[in-house]
Amino acid sequence: MAIPTELESGNKSYSTLQLILVLIEGFTLTLVGGFLSFLSLSLPDLYMFIVLILLAFFMFFIGFHIIFVTLIAIIKK
Repeated sequence: MAIPTELESGNKSYSTLQLILVLIEGFTLTLVGGFLSFLSLSLPDLYMFIVLILLAFFMFFIGFHIIFVTLIAIIKK
């Protein structure tokens, strides 16, 4: 979804339900990223460990960014 980018620019207005759905998306990305980071600890191959841990942190921080931007939009509303 492109809602966080549009929220940052302030061009559009969204309903509270849409913002809550984006929050759920952010929490899901954050949880999956956290799960992948724990899963990567059990991998014996160093290359796959590095790839999976980078993917996990990327997903975690993208999810956290979505949550942060959406909460700001809800507070401003």
